[in-house]
Amino acid sequence: MKCSVTNCTRKATCFYLGWGRTKALRCDQHRDVKITHYAIEFYKLDNKAIEVKCQPLPPPTPPESAKRPKGFGDLVKPSPAPLLRILKSGLGPQLVGRWLDVPSYWYLEDMIYPGFTTVVLEGEPFFGWMNKVKSSLGFAVCRRSFEDLGWNRDPVLRTIAGPSLFLERELPKNTHFALPPHYATIWTRLNDILGGVRSARQAISDATFFGVHNESVAGGNVITACNAKGKLRFIVGEVAALSVFAETACPTLEAAKARIVHLLLGGNDPSDNASVVFVPQWAYHIDLQLLYLGRGTFAMHSFYKQQELVNAFFFKEADEARRGQLQRCIADLIQRYGDIQNATRDVLEAQGFRVIEVAGIFPTSVDHGHIKKPLFQPDGLAFCFLNGLSVFPDKVLIGHNVDTKSQFIELAYELFKDELADAGFEAVPIGNHLKYYERDVQAYMQKEEGGLRCRSTTLPTAAVEEHL
Repeated sequence: MKCSVTNCTRKATCFYLGWGRTKALRCDQHRDVKITHYAIEFYKLDNKAIEVKCQPLPPPTPPESAKRPKGFGDLVKPSPAPLLRILKSGLGPQLVGRWLDVPSYWYLEDMIYPGFTTVVLEGEPFFGWMNKVKSSLGFAVCRRSFEDLGWNRDPVLRTIAGPSLFLERELPKNTHFALPPHYATIWTRLNDILGGVRSARQAISDATFFGVHNESVAGGNVITACNAKGKLRFIVGEVAALSVFAETACPTLEAAKARIVHLLLGGNDPSDNASVVFVPQWAYHIDLQLLYLGRGTFAMHSFYKQQELVNAFFFKEADEARRGQLQRCIADLIQRYGDIQNATRDVLEAQGFRVIEVAGIFPTSVDHGHIKKPLFQPDGLAFCFLNGLSVFPDKVLIGHNVDTKSQFIELAYELFKDELADAGFEAVPIGNHLKYYERDVQAYMQKEEGGLRCRSTTLPTAAVEEHL
């Protein structure tokens, strides 16, 4: 390759790293000929750095128009930082450099930021696991019993106004409720789709931080994410709207959705900077089928990737019949839920998100939105990687036992980890053998239909120390 300076025919020995692409090839003579909008400079063509510099920071993010939630006012927004990644491509490894800016609504993102504490439910096994990685990843961990506040399942609901807990009260029931046609074949038992919402058993004493809401919206059905342009989107599973439709006097499903929009946006009208997006779902909670990684990216479970995993695994000759049985089970899932899966991806991409498809969980059948026990247990086919926690800027905590004796799960995790790495994220496995439960973390996550995101919530450390 030749130097890209005009009229130079010398061989290029280094290049500038631009915004997501390799550009500006330079020979030794022209290595100081700079282009001002390039972020990170001077890498040899053999991918070994000889010098790294950063141009001035990008323009600051415009001031936020919305008022910060109570208890969040003193947080300092993290500074942008240069992000280097080696990504795979058809031409081999490619170094990518760009500025990682922090969105305006960073404090509401479904992510652990510096200065945040992950609050783990008392009695859950995740506290010890997260203690092992907290120092290296820059966050704190504590345990609390929130049962009296109604939080004993699912993350605390995030809203524009701040964290909110469900307080049940007698509401007029909707006697005209009916499931839409595309869900009628998935759920027929209404009590199942309302699972996961718990009510506060006493008045919440600290009204300065926690809000309350009466809508039966489970935290597992709401993910707060920022798209590629830094715009805040509350990603809400349509089952949440069905719950509100059934449990209130809303005359229509659209009216129930409007009620959820009002809850999450605090009465503010949706705007380009912050809005609510409803996505179709096949699982009863969307954090079983979606994991927000950060930087406008979602990992989404794909039944097709699940099929590829089964095809790629080497079954012993005596077990080969299992492959065919699994293939038939997954083919049935594709037939039943493939359209929903594709529609979810289309909605997210239309909202400016990148979606990477992964085998993130391993259902062999789904019963009214709940993942049934996989076939051939306890033969090591159960795993759930999607119910994880993202850590700024590019780490993801995943429930996985690195000492697993299951070659199938070992292969599944390696493929999952590689998919995340190709997108610029690093999987951090937490949760080796669960001695308290006397079962492997994969079996625990499968039994609990999640467990990591469901049993924890992330709040500013100062707010935790003051209010909890």
